[in-house]
Amino acid sequence: FTSLSATLGPVLRVACIAFAQMTQLPDISAVQTDPKSVFVTVSGCVRNSLQEEWRHEHSHFQFLDRLCDLIGASLDALGQIAVVTDASGALEGSCTDDNAAEDACVSCLKLARNLCACGSAVQKHFWARGIVAKVVGSVQADWSTRKVPRQRIWCETVPGFVANSVAGCPILQRRACDELFPFGLAAICALCWCRPQLAFVLVQNVLADEVDSGGGRIAQTPEGHCILFLLLSLLHADDENAAKEDQEKREAATREWATIFFSSLWNRGAFFLAYSGVRNLKVHYLQAFLCSMVEDPGGDRPPLGIEYLGDRMCGLADARGLLWHTLQGLLVGQDSNVSDLAKQLLSDDDFVQLAVQEMMLSLAALSDKFSIAWIAVAPTTEAVKTLGSSDLDLGLPVTRQCADAQAEDTAYCGLVGISFRELCRCAAELAVAPVHSGVVYSGRFIGAYLAGNVSFLDALHRLRFGDLNRTTLKGVTPSEESYMASTECYMFEQLRLVGNVVGRDRRAQDFLRMTGGLRVLLSHCHADPKLPLLREYGIIAVRNAVTDNEANRQMVRVMIAQRHEADAEVEVPYDEVGLV
Repeated sequence: FTSLSATLGPVLRVACIAFAQMTQLPDISAVQTDPKSVFVTVSGCVRNSLQEEWRHEHSHFQFLDRLCDLIGASLDALGQIAVVTDASGALEGSCTDDNAAEDACVSCLKLARNLCACGSAVQKHFWARGIVAKVVGSVQADWSTRKVPRQRIWCETVPGFVANSVAGCPILQRRACDELFPFGLAAICALCWCRPQLAFVLVQNVLADEVDSGGGRIAQTPEGHCILFLLLSLLHADDENAAKEDQEKREAATREWATIFFSSLWNRGAFFLAYSGVRNLKVHYLQAFLCSMVEDPGGDRPPLGIEYLGDRMCGLADARGLLWHTLQGLLVGQDSNVSDLAKQLLSDDDFVQLAVQEMMLSLAALSDKFSIAWIAVAPTTEAVKTLGSSDLDLGLPVTRQCADAQAEDTAYCGLVGISFRELCRCAAELAVAPVHSGVVYSGRFIGAYLAGNVSFLDALHRLRFGDLNRTTLKGVTPSEESYMASTECYMFEQLRLVGNVVGRDRRAQDFLRMTGGLRVLLSHCHADPKLPLLREYGIIAVRNAVTDNEANRQMVRVMIAQRHEADAEVEVPYDEVGLV
């Protein structure tokens, strides 16, 4: 008896502790009869679960099984609650009891989310019991039967639970990728409009292994491109109901997690594949993807949540601009990560061709939109030779007619507005990367930007003042339309790009001189109250063009002297452009 007591004693004690812990959770029947009591009771456990010791004490299978039963019953209750319809029979929302059942389910999912921090054994238990699959299925069903998502707390808890259920466990990450990609993953991400960072955490956790291997399905498949488009739309979205302080915190958290996600993608060479995939997306394909994301509502009735999602999706051009924005953010600075990314991009011929093509088509689109007389003519063979080769494809010449012919396909439309600004900023950061990384800057970039963007700056100047070769601007009053075009075409961003390209690169400086670009830059070294900082940007660009280049210095001296001779009142910026 003594031996048996010694053997069974510890077992009985563990069983008693487990039973006592299980009694902390409400009976499953309460989910149907008194969901508010379930919410109150489980919420107390959620608060306790913030303590590591409590989590480990309650991570045994008996407690987890009881919690899984509660979650399953709560999800069933949500699905059984009647919905309210309008006069036509269309679904509008749910009964008021839905909130109580929803609160109960949310509290259970919060507890499960916190317990996942105990490790893979707990995570695997939730997957083995089918809880993750049931949660995802419930969300997909909601998108088919609800015009709007559930409460904000539901939309924040569900992505957190699914993300935590695979965090740090490669086996479950691969399983989640196989089972949830693409539609289940997209359905969960689509809940995250109030807190977009949750979508990036979720995708980062689920696709961690795939992202590490060249981007995986999210960069290489059409379905992955749709999920990427959804993530970009979340990045683009605003929470109209949030206070300013909350909005700033939200944006900071979103930027942090978006940076982590896109850094893992772009540093593994996935930008070209991902960008090309998003650029080639068609609206009808996106619509079909969203419809496939939800459970079939039955009959001929379309999913009710599609209109809600469609209203929040960004435009195709916006998505492309956001992709350049994410890349530009990773190219700022001088650390080793920036150098490695710059080397990878500049050595990728596909990326170089993509960047040149996007810039040329965008300039063509802008010239068409604002009726700017711009045609980028290919430079002479002698000028191109300064870039290291006589047969570089600079994507020139580009005309408005060429852009119009290609614009029938959305993939070949140029970028305008803020998207064009992001393209310019990314190009400007990439132009200075060789200074810090030691990589050789592509001759195609130099030729395309100095032939395309400089000639576009020339066209903008002509739009404001007429003949570029005139030595004085006296008596010339630019039109308001010309000022608007200069602003909308982001003239300052283009000047900054050109200034960065010619900085410390003898090939670029010589190419600029041989193609007449020095005169274009010098023409922007004048003050204009309607274009603040124009003179500063122009002077910086000219200074970069003449640094350690005597031929350029001499040419600029001659041009400045001509301006001063024609108009004695013109300020001669010899010292500012580095000529003294």
